[in-house]
Amino acid sequence: MEYKNDRRPIKENDLVSEQPGFFILFIGVVFSVIVGLSIRTAAQSDWFRARLTEAISNVGKDWRIQHGTVGLYFRDGIKPAIGLYANDVKIASESSCYMKSGGFAQRVKIPLSIIKYIIDGQLVSEIDIQDFKIEITEKTPVCNAKDPINGNTFSIVGAAKKNQITIVDRVEKSSLRNEIERVRINRLEIYYPHEKYDYFSLKNIVIENRSSHPKILFMEGDVDLSPLVKSADEKKFANLKIEYNEFPEKIIKSNLFGSLREGFFSVQLVNRMEDKKFQLQAELKNVSLSFLKSFVNEVPKDINLKSNWVSMKLYVEGLVDSLAASSAEVKEVTVNGDLGEFSIENLNFARGVAHSPNAFEIKMKGADLSKIFTLNVGAKIPDQIESMGYLDGQINYLSDSDVKLNGAVKSLEVAFSANSNRKKEVINIDKLTGAWAKKNLQLDAAEIKNKQGAIDGTVRLKTDGLKSFELEALLKNIKLANDVSELVTGVETPLVVDEVGLKLQGDTHAVSYKALGKLNSISHQYFDMANVAFSVLGNINKNQEIDVKADRWQNTDKMRNSLSPFGLELPAVLNKPKIKMTQTPGGAHLKIDSQSSFRMNATLVSGGDGRSDSRNEISGAITLKDQEWKIYGTRDNFKIDKK
Repeated sequence: MEYKNDRRPIKENDLVSEQPGFFILFIGVVFSVIVGLSIRTAAQSDWFRARLTEAISNVGKDWRIQHGTVGLYFRDGIKPAIGLYANDVKIASESSCYMKSGGFAQRVKIPLSIIKYIIDGQLVSEIDIQDFKIEITEKTPVCNAKDPINGNTFSIVGAAKKNQITIVDRVEKSSLRNEIERVRINRLEIYYPHEKYDYFSLKNIVIENRSSHPKILFMEGDVDLSPLVKSADEKKFANLKIEYNEFPEKIIKSNLFGSLREGFFSVQLVNRMEDKKFQLQAELKNVSLSFLKSFVNEVPKDINLKSNWVSMKLYVEGLVDSLAASSAEVKEVTVNGDLGEFSIENLNFARGVAHSPNAFEIKMKGADLSKIFTLNVGAKIPDQIESMGYLDGQINYLSDSDVKLNGAVKSLEVAFSANSNRKKEVINIDKLTGAWAKKNLQLDAAEIKNKQGAIDGTVRLKTDGLKSFELEALLKNIKLANDVSELVTGVETPLVVDEVGLKLQGDTHAVSYKALGKLNSISHQYFDMANVAFSVLGNINKNQEIDVKADRWQNTDKMRNSLSPFGLELPAVLNKPKIKMTQTPGGAHLKIDSQSSFRMNATLVSGGDGRSDSRNEISGAITLKDQEWKIYGTRDNFKIDKK
């Protein structure tokens, strides 16, 4: 057999000495040496401390750093990684410029980037901090402290710089190869022991050094709103973004956005550091008023702030060092809920927030006057008022001493009680005007109506700084609702008051009143009276005197039938009767005189004086011509015996 020679040329790259495995081995050895030297360098405590110092060098150098054990990790969660970690890291500063703050982190991780090290020689560009807590001892930063001996500002430039906050680079451009580009903090808690809100928390924080020349820093995280919003709901967080930029000017931009229950809010703040000017824009949309619980001392029990929402837009501009002189503008303000509906188109503080605003108008619809009244701490609505009603109208503000009101009140409820029963009269006021001048308020009500129709007359209320008040009314043609009239008289015939004059005065602790009135007739279950004049004088929850005079008193069949078992027969008609009743917390006294030789004196002693036999005891006498009857027993079970 004859073999043919293989004439194919042999390529140079197929030679054993030139196989690719040798090159891979060479690269692997170099790579291993680099990694080994890098890890060995990174494992030194001094190197670790230097990286942490570099991470906070943009804030200041006056810091002490301590840490516990240092080790290596080779994965981050489920992802392969390589890096250095340290446990129990402490950072502290005695400088008053940083309010003598101190921090503690459970763990600090420094990822090592081999690829970046090969490309540009930068081994470390990020730092991860876990569970970081900071406690601040002093209330405010003092960056230019005075000499405690001479009272002068430090003259040594180095001392001033040491005690001064700045976020400007302190390194030259040529030495920026190892600069930290990013710091991550999973959770940060800041404590202010001396402040009202002594706790502040953020999570998922990322701090980026985006540029060195010009300097640009960026931070983003989620702010815990729990210290500001007292709520039983789950924790609420808002997204916070802050950017510092040195070009074209040194400026800090902050943006806060979050949700509160059904609504949301946003805040944008621009702070120009060189001229110390700031601009603030904020917007609330359907935010529950429950957040006010953190800012007010007391909220009345019958007011549920969660059932009221506010929407508004706010713009503030001024100097950081003079916040009170900052101008402010509030637009599109609306409040709605069980307090009612309120709206303001434009509220302008052109002279500064410390001064009064320019003229504005508040529009109201269905404003619950009872709940608004109880917002005045210590104020109490009289028992005779079931509800102060609901207000529709507007308030025109001209100045602190000149405020006008125009509107109408619906569903004002006045209570009447008799025989342990209580009924209410619903009143509407179609025309309500008011004026606030020099801390004095005056309200005038006209065009008053109830279910039975129009009531002629007016009501005027005056108050002195909402501390004391005086109410005067003159009303005619008052027809009470049928159920109220029946409660008062015991008969179905409606009670009509021809005229009544009323005057109340007092304060939140005591109210005195006086009423004078006339009725053509009164139809009661026991009597009928004609041409009646009455007066009521007293103090709420204290004493009361009622005087009644009439031309004629006619006893009904029910009256005669109820007295006949006692052998007492009253005249069918009493001429010119006079009735006087005096009521006190301990009981009541009734006296009746007439021209028909009929007289009655009766005393009712209420319980509460400690005697078991003094509950509603009644005693007295009835005199008719030459005869006399004795009254005794209790109010619900009394007897009349002839003497």
